[in-house]
Amino acid sequence: MPNVRCAVCKRLHRLQNKQRRYILAYNRFVCSWLCVTKWVKRQIPLDGKYDPQQMWGAHPVNHGVNQEFKSDLERLFAGALDLEGIEWQYEKWMFDVGEGGHYTPDFWLPKYGSLVEVKGMWWTAQRRKFDRFIEQYPKVPILLFNWLLKEEVEDLIAKSRIASWKNKKVM
Repeated sequence: MPNVRCAVCKRLHRLQNKQRRYILAYNRFVCSWLCVTKWVKRQIPLDGKYDPQQMWGAHPVNHGVNQEFKSDLERLFAGALDLEGIEWQYEKWMFDVGEGGHYTPDFWLPKYGSLVEVKGMWWTAQRRKFDRFIEQYPKVPILLFNWLLKEEVEDLIAKSRIASWKNKKVM
């Protein structure tokens, strides 16, 4: 069991590999949903001045809206971002990763200039593509959202629904 320090709150955690909930690129651990939102919000706000095409040579894929999610975990993550009031676009940008391949991160957070990849199961080819992306674009802020967080986010959404239901006035 390795000792792992949260990249945001700096607390030291003794965890098994399968217990890690969030992993930032470059193997930096993030310990909670609160730390994920802090990481996102401390990225440099772009305020519409730049986009990934200008900054990193990414190619626009679609308008980032009205797309079908490829997994329930992506849908769940989008719901959690909505609860936090974080604007997102789905599969908005594509990056060349060599060997004729392309990599399209799941979420673009335009206000914060950050990307998020949501992963349930890692297949070898997907992991290699992500690793090539990290090697070729080391300055791109990207968060890897791991499936082990699913229960915490489901609880967050459920509590939000209960709170909103309790706050409704009955006429």
